[in-house]
Amino acid sequence: MGRTAPSASNSQEIELYVVLPADAYIYDAGAHRLLPVAEGDYRFMSGRGSAVIAPLNIFYVADTCKYDLGPSQPDPSIGYP
Repeated sequence: MGRTAPSASNSQEIELYVVLPADAYIYDAGAHRLLPVAEGDYRFMSGRGSAVIAPLNIFYVADTCKYDLGPSQPDPSIGYP
């Protein structure tokens, strides 16, 4: 199944968080739904100053530990030119 945020090597290291006035959610791409992760208003974290607060904020978070760098050494069975 395709993801909302494409990634190299299908690492799927990017997560989407949706922040509303009352709660914060993570987007579950497989189930296509929002799962609650924290109570409270975290919209202020999206920018500088109170003028940046929007009715809904979306945070893109990349977990680089999930990023697939591929094999560390070339596979000798492939036969590079």
